[in-house]
Amino acid sequence: MSPSPIPPDLHVHSEWSWDAASGDMEASCRRAIELGLPAIAFSEHADFTPWRPHAGAEPKDSTLGVDGCRLPSNRAHRGDLDMAGYWQSIERCRATFPDLRILSSIELGEPHLFAAEVRAMLHRMPDRLLGSLHCLSIDGALHDLSTPGMMTPDSAAQYFRAALAATVTLVNSDAPFSVLTHIDYAKRYWPHQQLAFDERDFEDDYRAVLRALSASSRALEVNTTRGVGAPRGPCPGSLVLGWWYAEGGSAVSFGSDAHRPEHVAAGFAEAAAMAEAAGFRPAADPTDLWTR
Repeated sequence: MSPSPIPPDLHVHSEWSWDAASGDMEASCRRAIELGLPAIAFSEHADFTPWRPHAGAEPKDSTLGVDGCRLPSNRAHRGDLDMAGYWQSIERCRATFPDLRILSSIELGEPHLFAAEVRAMLHRMPDRLLGSLHCLSIDGALHDLSTPGMMTPDSAAQYFRAALAATVTLVNSDAPFSVLTHIDYAKRYWPHQQLAFDERDFEDDYRAVLRALSASSRALEVNTTRGVGAPRGPCPGSLVLGWWYAEGGSAVSFGSDAHRPEHVAAGFAEAAAMAEAAGFRPAADPTDLWTR
């Protein structure tokens, strides 16, 4: 059997995302061309509210996480997106790299909670909109699940289930996104060294999200987490991707979640093979989503 074709990377961050200090749109385009990608989408973060790290977190300012992404500081943060600058950069890269299909995209953080802010941002619609859930509401404030000290052996299962339940709410909303990204974002920050993680312990919770997502006619993203590998990635893994097919899921998207050019399409060979094993196939248009 011939290897699966490399899919388009439809979830890449550049310098226009607040947490991508090493992002570079032009360099990421060059990397995509080197790899022979059919397309790349710059899915920049749009977060609409100050959120605070969990109370148990160590105070951290301007530090990088183990995957190279900037961690939240102990101060309230708001991740606005400079849409004018972003569009100028997209158009410049399209002119510079005419043989690469460059898609515009936005990763909307918790868009069901900020309908007015989303509407105000989308006066010009991008090619794709991703919906994501990074935060949980605790004591009336949003806390990002990546916050050091939040996902402990004692709290991880509780927060993981809460995150999947909140994702059901996101999916059941009328928020304007077509792809759900990193369904199990919390898996990245599970305390893997102290506590084994098994998707089967949360099968009912996962399937509730997948059923709602299938009913909404949205796609599920296979997020390779910059190729970090198990147990932190990919999000989701092969077991959950099989559940997506079983629940009637119609399509999958692929995203590296790269925050620096060298991570574009990282882990894509394995992700493509995993999607094919679950029953999904490339579209006739190599820049499109894979379908069943």
